[in-house]
Amino acid sequence: MRKTKRWEMTAMLERCSLTVILLSVLLAACPTAFAGAPAAPGEALVVLKNGLAEPLTEEALASVEGRVYVAEVARGVGARVVNVYESLSAAGGTIFALFASDGQTTEQLLEALKKRPEVLAVSPNHEMRVMGKPKGSGVVSADKKVQEPKPQTKKREVPAKPKPKK
Repeated sequence: MRKTKRWEMTAMLERCSLTVILLSVLLAACPTAFAGAPAAPGEALVVLKNGLAEPLTEEALASVEGRVYVAEVARGVGARVVNVYESLSAAGGTIFALFASDGQTTEQLLEALKKRPEVLAVSPNHEMRVMGKPKGSGVVSADKKVQEPKPQTKKREVPAKPKPKK
């Protein structure tokens, strides 16, 4: 039984490491992929190490300890926390957040964040626009698959049956 738990922990750590590596590569590629796309001024998407005493869950991030940890990192670079993406963070094993600073440019904020030991990766918060609609004009949800709209059919009026004569 002890070997099984050790194996499970090793597998979980490998998945987390792979996730961090992939996300870091994606964030590093963002400037190239979004060349020319406007970035929100003074905003940065941040990936933080899990600095909490407990495993990273949505509940842990919503706790006082979780909020204070993220807020201290933001405050340390003269920024504020705009959003913490709890579901993404819990799934990835690292903390994903959006920071903003009114007194710094995006570039200054990125440089300050890169110097923090808690920060794994940073990227400007580029504006993205969807060009087109999903097949069938369905609604896309992060929690559900594409929902195809129901075809609208016209109701056929059926003539009333004549009443029998008495």
